[in-house]
Amino acid sequence: MFHSHVSVEKVKYNFKKALNRKEHAHIVALRKAQASIDIAIEKQEIKDQQDEEENLLSKVKVRPKTPPYKEIGLRMETEDEFERQDKKQRAIILI
Repeated sequence: MFHSHVSVEKVKYNFKKALNRKEHAHIVALRKAQASIDIAIEKQEIKDQQDEEENLLSKVKVRPKTPPYKEIGLRMETEDEFERQDKKQRAIILI
């Protein structure tokens, strides 16, 4: 006795049927605008991702090769030569 059943499909159909042509055209235009907005957002997201990748690559700094250093011979024949080599080493260290 208290059990009632209402069909939602009938209400939806009546609502769609009640809309006039102008309202249908408006709904279609809104859907079209939303689709174009969605496409623009997707393109912007793709562009942002590419920009981020390019920025990351530009921030990477490559260390230059270390210049070779010729070892100073361990055999020093005179004290003068030893002092000159010692001064060279200290100058290199100070640089």
